[in-house]
Amino acid sequence: MLPILFRYNISTFIKEYAVFMKHFLSLLLPAGIMIFLSACAAFTSGEIKLDRDIAVDMVSDNEKKVYSEIKVSWENFPYRSGTDKIGTGEIDEGTGEFKQQEIKPETADPADQQKLLELAKKIFKKAGLYDRNKGKDTLQLYLQTINRWDYGTLLNTFFVETPFILILPRSLPTGYMLMADIETATSTAHIELAATNKTYFFLPLAPLYPLLSPSSGEKKILNQIFWRMATEIYEEQRKALKAIKSDPGLLKKIQAEKEAKAAKIRKEAEEAAKKAAEAEAAANAENESFGITASEQLEKDNAADSGRQSQAEKENNASAKQPDKDTDKSAAKASSSESLKQEQDAILQDNSALPNDFTPTVVMTND
Repeated sequence: MLPILFRYNISTFIKEYAVFMKHFLSLLLPAGIMIFLSACAAFTSGEIKLDRDIAVDMVSDNEKKVYSEIKVSWENFPYRSGTDKIGTGEIDEGTGEFKQQEIKPETADPADQQKLLELAKKIFKKAGLYDRNKGKDTLQLYLQTINRWDYGTLLNTFFVETPFILILPRSLPTGYMLMADIETATSTAHIELAATNKTYFFLPLAPLYPLLSPSSGEKKILNQIFWRMATEIYEEQRKALKAIKSDPGLLKKIQAEKEAKAAKIRKEAEEAAKKAAEAEAAANAENESFGITASEQLEKDNAADSGRQSQAEKENNASAKQPDKDTDKSAAKASSSESLKQEQDAILQDNSALPNDFTPTVVMTND
């Protein structure tokens, strides 16, 4: 081995070794990155199991309610590391206790929202619950996601803070909740469905990545949770229809209750408006007893406020100028006293003009 090495010039050997390492790293580095990013597998769970019998009845039922429009609102609570809370929060002035900063959701990306809306319309159309031309009313769906992440976020947080990453298994769950408020023939129903896409990061899981990638897990959950929501809405509609068929007078009772409730709301609104009008009339009457109306009283109050403000400004200006006046007055008084003293001294020095028994009297006056 050594004779072979000594056959090469040292500079030639270094150049060939550098070329070898360059090709080696160009192959090894991408492979390492791919293994690192693919060493995970996602497993779904939650209220996403579909009852096929209900789904078949739903597709074939011609009495179900069909919607003409579907809207989807998506709020996302992205993944946040524990260290992201450091330096946040405030002290409550009332109790003196420390309060963590409230976590607020972020609006999902418009492109992702559009894809989600298209998926919802596609599934509800297959289920027979959506037809833009033949349907009526709008179905509003609400989706909330918690701990939704991408690799860019994890490279700065999760992978850095997790010890022995890929050597020991570590999981990261992402939650999904789909909600809807619907009106059936008999009542109003609120439906909530929850599911979880839990991703495990572990080096031996790399071969499973093509089948159980996190992105494929999210697509599976969204697809199944929309189908499950469609069957839940259909179940509520079917319950209402069964109740109406079993009690033919139920619709009249429900309609009477709705009318009574609407009448009660109108009556309360009228009473509130009447009380407000009476209070306004009483205020006007009280002001008119003094010879003014409410509008005139308001103008008078505004004028008084303006007058008080102008008076306050004048007083402030006068107080600011007062020191200058006092200074001028003191200087004038000192000048007058000095002139009087000089005149008296001049008279005392001229003794020839005065009798021998003359005693001068000095009178000081204060201005």
